[in-house]
Amino acid sequence: MAELEQQKPPLDALGALHKMSTTAGIASADYVAVSNLAVFTGVVGVATALAIIWWQLAILALPAVLLGLLALRSIRRSNGTLTGGPLAIVGIALAVLLAGAGLVAAYLRDAALEPTRKAINARVEEWGRRIVDGNDRGAYELFDSDWRKQVSLDAFSQNLRAWQAPWQEPDPRGYGKILRVQPNNRFYFYRAAGAPMVSTRATLIFEKPGVEVTLAFDFRKQPDGSWLIDFCELFPNVQPRKSAPPTPPAKLEPLGPELPSGSTSNK
Repeated sequence: MAELEQQKPPLDALGALHKMSTTAGIASADYVAVSNLAVFTGVVGVATALAIIWWQLAILALPAVLLGLLALRSIRRSNGTLTGGPLAIVGIALAVLLAGAGLVAAYLRDAALEPTRKAINARVEEWGRRIVDGNDRGAYELFDSDWRKQVSLDAFSQNLRAWQAPWQEPDPRGYGKILRVQPNNRFYFYRAAGAPMVSTRATLIFEKPGVEVTLAFDFRKQPDGSWLIDFCELFPNVQPRKSAPPTPPAKLEPLGPELPSGSTSNK
């Protein structure tokens, strides 16, 4: 009987090896490695916070989600040799939430500027209508007081006449009358000398077929909340306001219809 009790069946060697492999790292070691993919997911998820400043970085949510899913899959298949699942989940959640917050913040900022865009476009169109109607004084009054200190109404009118020189033969160099002034709906917002400023461009469409001239405009917000022209490329001698009011030029010469290279489009 004693001999039978001592003759126990041998252990299945392959089964024991399999059992050891599935429990490796759980009880045989004190340290379980953190998944690198989970770490990268957390880093990218935190970096997505930059989307609140630059909404374009909301795209970081895509690699964060992809890395997080790969991390969770590798952890699940590691049989306990890898950890970091909670980190991957937090990284994914951060990326999605911060990307959404960045897009919402960008939308709100854009919506807040929409009234200003409309006001600037309205000013450009109003200035164009007054030019087309021959109302030089009305167009001149849409410039702010600092600009008008440097340019007299006579010089302003003389310059407009030079720009609208007849284009018919035998002198085809002129552009003819300005028929329309069209905003281009692109804006750059900044501050100068403590005042909000907006840079934009507008296209002057002339009577001469195929002649369109794109000019730069700077607008400055007035104390009453209105916007007046601070700079117009028709008068490049008068520089836009930067950190201080510009120094008046010694002499302002009326300009001909020629513009700096690249400003005129002859179709």
